[in-house]
Amino acid sequence: MSKKIVVIDDDQDILEIVKAILKTKGYYVYPAINGDDGWTIIQQQRPDLVITDLKMAGTSGLEICRRIRASEELKETPIIVMSGIGRETGKPDEFWRQGLRADDFISKPFDPLDVLGRVEFIFRRKTYVSAGAAPKETAPQQPPPAMGGPRPTAPPRFPKPLEQNKPATSIPLVQEAAPLSPPKAPTERKEKMPEDVVRDFIESWNTQNFPLEYRCLAEEMTGGLSEQDYVRRRMQAYQETLGQHHTQQLVKVEESKINRQIAKVTILREDKRGSRVTQTRQTYVLRKMTRTWGIMSVKTQSL
Repeated sequence: MSKKIVVIDDDQDILEIVKAILKTKGYYVYPAINGDDGWTIIQQQRPDLVITDLKMAGTSGLEICRRIRASEELKETPIIVMSGIGRETGKPDEFWRQGLRADDFISKPFDPLDVLGRVEFIFRRKTYVSAGAAPKETAPQQPPPAMGGPRPTAPPRFPKPLEQNKPATSIPLVQEAAPLSPPKAPTERKEKMPEDVVRDFIESWNTQNFPLEYRCLAEEMTGGLSEQDYVRRRMQAYQETLGQHHTQQLVKVEESKINRQIAKVTILREDKRGSRVTQTRQTYVLRKMTRTWGIMSVKTQSL
C-alpha cells in the first residue's frame, strides 16, 4: 500500500514541486498551504510522514512538531522540516533537526530530488544495517608467490628466415604535404528550455508529430507505454476526434521557474475547434533528464 505524506508550506510553488516529485514514486500526497490546515489533515489521515515548513502564519512548523511528538497516536510519525532558517542563522542542519525533534532537516533552497531521496531513506531506514554491526567475513586472500621462486620462461624466439630473391624495396619520394586547415569547431545543440518543451508538447498535435509529443514526457507520464504504442494511440485519437479541425497553441508563457533539477512553467493555452475558441491556464512541472526536460505533471484551470 502506498505511503501517505502530508506536505505543509505557505509557498504554493514549493507545494506543487514537492507534490509532483513525490507522486512520481506513487505516494499519496496531501498538501496544505498553512499549519492550521496541515494539522487538520494530519489528524484525519494519520500519515506515514509529515514534511513541513518552519515559519508560517498561524500554526508554525515548530508547533506542528510539538503537537505530533506530544500525541500518543502520532508521536512515532516521521517528520522532515524544510526551512531557510539554517542559512539565515549559520547553524548546521543537525542543530535544527535535534532541536525540533525531527527525523531530518532540509535547508532552503533545496534540490527536489534530494527531498525525494531523504523521504525514501526514512521509509527504508529500518532495513539498513546499523553502524555497529559486525563487518562481513571475507575469504582470506592467497599469499603472493615467494620471493626468488622460479619464474615462468617465455618460449624461445628464432629469427625469421630470409626471403630469397625478393626485390629491393624502393623508397618513395616524399611529397609536399597539403597545408592543414584549422579543425572545425563541433556544432553544439542548444538545450531546450522547459517552456520550449511545453510548446512542443502542446503544438505537436497540429502536425501529428506524436513521436515529439512522447519525447516531451517524463517516464512517469507515459503510463509505461513504448513510443510506438503511444504514437499509435494518439493517431487513433486524432482520427476519432477529427483532429484536423482542432488546433492547439501556446499563446503566452506567464511564468517559468527553474529550481535545480525541477522546473515549473505556467502558460496560457488556446484551443480552436471549428469556430469555437477556448482558453485555459496550465501549470506544468518538469524534471531535468539526460538531454532535455520531461513533463511530470499538468494542472489545468479553466478561464
